[in-house]
Amino acid sequence: MIYSVYNKELGSEDAYSRVAGEEHRDVVKKAFNAMFQHGRILNTKPNDIDDIDLDAIDMSWKELKEAILNAHKPIKDLFFTGLGNKLQFEDSIIAESIMLHFAKMDAPPLPIHDSFIMHHGFGTYGELEEVMRRAFYERFHTDIKVKGDMVVPVKPAKDYPIGNKNFFADTSIDGIINAENEYSQWRERDDMWMKRK
Repeated sequence: MIYSVYNKELGSEDAYSRVAGEEHRDVVKKAFNAMFQHGRILNTKPNDIDDIDLDAIDMSWKELKEAILNAHKPIKDLFFTGLGNKLQFEDSIIAESIMLHFAKMDAPPLPIHDSFIMHHGFGTYGELEEVMRRAFYERFHTDIKVKGDMVVPVKPAKDYPIGNKNFFADTSIDGIINAENEYSQWRERDDMWMKRK
């Protein structure tokens, strides 16, 4: 999104893996996002990056920060400007557009960060992907790659025995809510939620 908003070319290599390899993608992503969120240069590592992470990547915070800036030269001047919140807002506008599209069809998707969970038919026939592409294009007038990881529906429970029991023999909402506690913590979460109110 950052590259698109500022008319820069990201290239085909993953934004995070290009810095220190796929095995260190998660720590680079944390660092990248912290560098975009903050309105000033971070001379010390962010709290959510552990020393263990830096040891594994074999870099100091200063070295990791420089490696990210070098890997993203086209947008180097945009780091440490506090743009992260603005881009999160833009992301929420895109997600809202997608959710409203499907809500009008009485098929609302469940948003998880920058992904959506919904009936597999909308993925099988490409409608979710098309709506995601269109929402991004309408906002930024450029195309985006969409990763279409589709989860296949669970087979009937008789195919998934656990011990001498079947896992979720009844997959209806009531069946899951009333399932044995070893399969569902719904009641515990519901009790905790009610206590918070």
